[in-house]
Amino acid sequence: MRLPVVGGIRQGIAKIDRCIAPIIKALNDGGVITIGCCCGHREQTGYIHLTGGRYLGVYTNAKAFRREARRKSDVKAYEDKMITIAMAKTGGNKAAAARLLNMPIRTLQRKIKKRIDEDNINERQDNEN
Repeated sequence: MRLPVVGGIRQGIAKIDRCIAPIIKALNDGGVITIGCCCGHREQTGYIHLTGGRYLGVYTNAKAFRREARRKSDVKAYEDKMITIAMAKTGGNKAAAARLLNMPIRTLQRKIKKRIDEDNINERQDNEN
């Protein structure tokens, strides 16, 4: 199916994968400018490229969605482990841990705060049950 794509990198008509054509059409009808897209062809996560360097992830089947969710979960678990190790090695010194992790201290502070907030939410839910 071919739908018009306005603005961005190219103008005119772009080839759109049939399985995500309704999504592209709805975005375009709603005034959202799309530049390019790929459904992932059931092998990987698809994408819709929007203006401003933004992307939307597209999952054309449940298997691709579960695979992506598992990958993100694995990355988060690894990141949590590395933060814990860095904090232990530096005796709780966030500035030193941030240097060890090669990230700005503010980023480390946000990640730690997010972890604490998630732990508090999980604890509250456990107490309610």
